[in-house]
Amino acid sequence: MESGNEAIIRKISSVRKRTISSSVSSSTTVNENRKFKEESTKEKRGERLIEDETSETGQVKRQVYWEYIKSIGLYSTIIISTAYIVSNAFQIGLSLWLSVWSNDSLDPTKRNDTALRDLRLVVYAGLGLVEAITFLLSAISLSFACLNASKLLHNNMLKHIIKSPMSFFGEFSS
Repeated sequence: MESGNEAIIRKISSVRKRTISSSVSSSTTVNENRKFKEESTKEKRGERLIEDETSETGQVKRQVYWEYIKSIGLYSTIIISTAYIVSNAFQIGLSLWLSVWSNDSLDPTKRNDTALRDLRLVVYAGLGLVEAITFLLSAISLSFACLNASKLLHNNMLKHIIKSPMSFFGEFSS
């Protein structure tokens, strides 16, 4: 029979043996990973998985804008742009109508004409309502178009990542 101390010493030594053997195997794995990375990062002409990135300066190319428009959709882009243009046109019309209406105070005959005032008020309210509706239409269209575009771009990215070879992911691990 062993005493309690001997049993504890045996347990500690067996734990140490397992720890040493696992650290030796993990250091071997680390060394193998380093050798693999060194071999895979050696520059081979035309066989590099990841090329060096460069940044460009200056204007954004038309091709980039065209890719964004394609991801949003050509029809959605036309609807959004048209709705914003119409909304701004009605806003300008509102400002012009208000300036004409404010000039009525200079003419004594138009100053107290309630029928003319009511007409100006109805036209002003109509212009404001159409401007608000077109702005709302453009904002909602833009939101849905951006949601659909982000879904399209995300799915496209995910498809390319899933089809990537396993060596692509080995570059980023420890």
